[in-house]
Amino acid sequence: MKIDNSVNFYNNSIGSNVESKTNETSSILERISALRGLSGVDGANLMISDELLNSELTSRQEISNSQNSIAMMQIADDTLSSLSNGASQIQELSVRANSDILNSDQKVMINSEVNAIKESMQDSINSTSFNGKSLQEFSSTNLDTIDISSLSADDLNTVEEFSKNINSMRSDIGANINELNSTISNKMDYVVESAKSRSNLDGDDVAQSLTKLNKEKLAEEAKLFAQAQNTDYIQKQAMYLLS
Repeated sequence: MKIDNSVNFYNNSIGSNVESKTNETSSILERISALRGLSGVDGANLMISDELLNSELTSRQEISNSQNSIAMMQIADDTLSSLSNGASQIQELSVRANSDILNSDQKVMINSEVNAIKESMQDSINSTSFNGKSLQEFSSTNLDTIDISSLSADDLNTVEEFSKNINSMRSDIGANINELNSTISNKMDYVVESAKSRSNLDGDDVAQSLTKLNKEKLAEEAKLFAQAQNTDYIQKQAMYLLS
């Protein structure tokens, strides 16, 4: 199963869109700097404002890290879904293989089909990657713990146990994604509120430029992530906060 294309689309989209925003962002930052110099804002206020800005930048990076983690986990979940489907097929074949009405040739055919499914499942694990790295290198996905070789049409209990483990792993990934989405939401709330605080400290003219910068950057980050992951959840969340 090839998933590199979605990841490449993610990276290429970010690169081209961020590049197109660079000049405008630089212009806004230059206006902010000039306005602050002309406004004569109290030095203590500027110091506090700069501390808030540094904290915002840290929060932005944490948002980006969380988005990358979600992207990686969603790819891992797609692979686990494929493995679950394969296990279900083997489970059905195992039930058929243990039927007394089958002759030896028919059982050999079933075993051959099981081996083909296992090979496909292993290929799914081996080919799954994120940012050019195999997901087996990321312990958080647990893909490195999966053993396909133990699956057999002659051992239905092993197949059923394998399916339970896969479902448990998918449940853990779902819980982690929900937690990361909550973190992103909280960090977005903080960035927006911090920007408002800095606006009050820096003055109205500076605040307008800061607000424009924060809105555009937050909206762009959310848009890129939503496009890459084929979901508008984060984008809608950010647009709501910035409305």
